[in-house]
Amino acid sequence: MRSGVLVAVLALAACEAAGVKLEIDTSGDPTIDELRVYVGKGSGTRATIVTPQASRAGAREGTYWPRDGGYESIPLAAGQAEVELDFLAGSGLDKVSVVVVGLSGGQPTSVAMQLDVRVPDDVVTVWSLALAPAAPASPDDADLAGLRVELWGEEPGKETCVRVTNADPEHPNVMIVHGDHDKDCDGFHHESNVECDDTWWRAEGAVSTGDLNCLVEERFAVPGGQEVDACMLGGAGCRDGEDHTGAGCVTRPPVCAPSLLCDKCKDSDPVEGFACGLRFAEEHDFQSAIVCDLYYTGAGLCEQTLRTPAAVAWGGAAPLCVEAPRFHDATPGATWASKPHVAGADITIDTTDDACQYQLSIVPNEDPFDQANVSGLMTVKLASGRYVAMPYVLRLNASTECLGGAEPRSCVFQGENLDPLRSCIDGAPL
Repeated sequence: MRSGVLVAVLALAACEAAGVKLEIDTSGDPTIDELRVYVGKGSGTRATIVTPQASRAGAREGTYWPRDGGYESIPLAAGQAEVELDFLAGSGLDKVSVVVVGLSGGQPTSVAMQLDVRVPDDVVTVWSLALAPAAPASPDDADLAGLRVELWGEEPGKETCVRVTNADPEHPNVMIVHGDHDKDCDGFHHESNVECDDTWWRAEGAVSTGDLNCLVEERFAVPGGQEVDACMLGGAGCRDGEDHTGAGCVTRPPVCAPSLLCDKCKDSDPVEGFACGLRFAEEHDFQSAIVCDLYYTGAGLCEQTLRTPAAVAWGGAAPLCVEAPRFHDATPGATWASKPHVAGADITIDTTDDACQYQLSIVPNEDPFDQANVSGLMTVKLASGRYVAMPYVLRLNASTECLGGAEPRSCVFQGENLDPLRSCIDGAPL
């Protein structure tokens, strides 16, 4: 986008100061009632900054300029077609980059910008900028045609920074931000111990499901204005605004668990709460848990096939699961794995026709057979990007004989009052 057109370089009149004069033509957008002017100083720096409307995965590299002072809001009178801005020599600005945003009812509708303009000390340089149509930015604006504008700051109402996308191939992502000390404009200094990531607005480090090790209860709003308390698993990580020199329990992405798990296991130490959760299924009478019965005889463990309950058993209208489950049992030193561990058995897992239902094939091996139950937690990823965590137990049962050739036996889900879990599945913040 090259909306600036050099009009003239004027010799100085007797009393005229040298510098840059910007003439902004607003006639192309008669709907606007306000202009916001963002002035960057010096040279631009290449960086990828995650703004409120840019997802961590979708953020694009761009160029940012440190802002000179606050943005300037200029109310427009009805029919006003032009606004003039002056940048004078001797003001400490050797080079400026200017983004002008036209707003209607507080929403961006047009934009103009001129980048890397030298401020002369011997002449007056006049530029004319015409506003071009634009739309508010969105998380997928990289895939959309047309100019997109995002205004943001450390909190709603303080829109002290600007981002313009799709301007031109040379500058696909232009940003004017607080400065190198706060380039994500979240109000946290980059050297502060409450700044988690200085290129990510209100960062909350995403946790791999292989690192889940804590249990907390969090409150969030659901449609209709109500708030719900959701039980979640999390992992050690970093969250803007919290002292990251100590331990934390980050719950992004959301890993939703039955509320009874928090009722029985929530602890002032979230890691202890998680350890309790691993033992939960067996210690609390298999409630809010997936229970699978395994059989053995005097000769050892039987070869058998089990099938977990379909998601409809715990999730209402069945959500779509998109990955194989992961398991973490309560054995000291255990970690998250792609299958549960049963001493004396090899286990393979297959996905059935229902992507949220899994088939476990158990085949005895030569390892010593342990008749103890195996309990723990399993997680599965949903298409929404959220996860579900369910307590499980593999319950060992003595039998006089192994039954072969039968259809897979179904595991059961034992639980009630799953509304908080479903609310978390449907609406926990991503």
